[in-house]
Amino acid sequence: LQHPRCELFADGRTDSGGGFVAHPTHGADHDRLYALMERFSTNFTKYATNTDGIRAIPVLRLTPEGA
Repeated sequence: LQHPRCELFADGRTDSGGGFVAHPTHGADHDRLYALMERFSTNFTKYATNTDGIRAIPVLRLTPEGA
């Protein structure tokens, strides 16, 4: 969060992707995105169970630079 600028390239392809700025999500937006992650990777469900009551798992939204 101290350095929110990042680069993301799909499958390592430099012809798709680019620079982004990461922003933390909150509330319903966070919950919706976390549920989406759980659909693609079941280890997120286990991670949430293991950290329940200990810490909130951050979810970041990437916005293209300059947008």
